[in-house]
Amino acid sequence: MEKRGEVCPSGRHPRLQRREGAVVTASVGATAEAERRRLLPFELRLASAMGSLLLFKAGPFDEFRCFQRRVTGRHSVEYLTCLEPRDFGSEGYEPYGRLDLADSMELAPLRRQQSLWLKLRARGIRTLPQPRLRGPRTGQDGKAREGLLRLEPRLESGSYQRGSQDSLSGEEVREILQAASGLERVAWLEEDFRTPVPAGEALHRYYLDSDMTVYLVRQTGTRKTVTRVHPTAKAARRGLLIYATNVLLAA
Repeated sequence: MEKRGEVCPSGRHPRLQRREGAVVTASVGATAEAERRRLLPFELRLASAMGSLLLFKAGPFDEFRCFQRRVTGRHSVEYLTCLEPRDFGSEGYEPYGRLDLADSMELAPLRRQQSLWLKLRARGIRTLPQPRLRGPRTGQDGKAREGLLRLEPRLESGSYQRGSQDSLSGEEVREILQAASGLERVAWLEEDFRTPVPAGEALHRYYLDSDMTVYLVRQTGTRKTVTRVHPTAKAARRGLLIYATNVLLAA
């Protein structure tokens, strides 16, 4: 039986950390363990008639966040740009990619992400906790909050088991979902956005994956479609910066 708060299907001491499309730097010592930090090396922006809208700023990277904005009317194309730190304060935007909403597809709910559930079952994992939005859902105007939203696993609503043994921690859930595909992770995060959007309006949520793919989920009513864009070759080469900093172990 599915418990409330669960999502369940129905129907190195390394010198060089794993690459995620970026150059990695590391400092290595015999009595140290590596702590990885991932950084987005540029700002990611949405070009619009009203100017450039900042989606994700340069700095620490996290897959468990999205940028949400309210949309009225219908348009078929959106353009993304990036801005390097050396160009901050200028309009030296470079093209990042194009979101063609005409090529969107229905977003399959998490229970239908069969590839993910097969991988989880192979590890003895039967359920996942629901995601939870950090902070208020609505703005001061009573409508869906716009801007950067952060989500996290909601663990307190139940015990999440690996087989019949240990419960999964929040960090383990994050690691499992980080290893999932971008679309699978987006499907999990979207489980928290179930409130119908008022007629005549739409919500756009933008997700940035570690391979630099951007996913746009468009919600009208309860219907959700997803569009993805792969970055330009130049942006892809930049990728994430991944630093391994050493933490000396206690003697």
